[in-house]
Amino acid sequence: MIDAFSRQQIAQAIRQFSIGRISNYQYEQRVSACISTEDAIVQRFMSDAEWITDDDEFSLKDEQLLTAQEREENARIILFLRSNLEYRWPEPEITTLSWSYITGASCFLLTIILAQYGTQRFWQATLGTVILVCLWTHHLRNKRKKHEQDALIKASGGDKSVWPFFNHEEYRQALARPIYLAGPR
Repeated sequence: MIDAFSRQQIAQAIRQFSIGRISNYQYEQRVSACISTEDAIVQRFMSDAEWITDDDEFSLKDEQLLTAQEREENARIILFLRSNLEYRWPEPEITTLSWSYITGASCFLLTIILAQYGTQRFWQATLGTVILVCLWTHHLRNKRKKHEQDALIKASGGDKSVWPFFNHEEYRQALARPIYLAGPR
């Protein structure tokens, strides 16, 4: 289901944040205001908007300007949001974060248990080994999940280079019907 109003709000927020008119906190507030939608691309931006406010408040000005590649990607995202195309990408894997918590909690508990029953030198060696094993296991799982996600995308016929458009044909069609700077209609 396409939620044109929420898409327009997010497109405006991306556009204003990209040129430094609003801060990262203002961007997150505007995206979060679209919370009651069923549109998959809007939900994707709501979940991705959280990372941007993990830092101090800032605007993209001076030393924090976007690169040419980032500007091109933002323009493509805005073009998609202003189109009437359905978002067709598979949902990203969400279990990685919960697996991180499980792995971290397991390592922490194992370290506490070993600290209670081991000597100082044994405890240090075991702690280092446990941390390395947990990190390596987490890395392998993430690598496998990324490979599975890439295989799913490849099997579905999507092209990551034109995300959020699904393929070059959708992108070309949207470029042929621009929303901004299209002249009188």
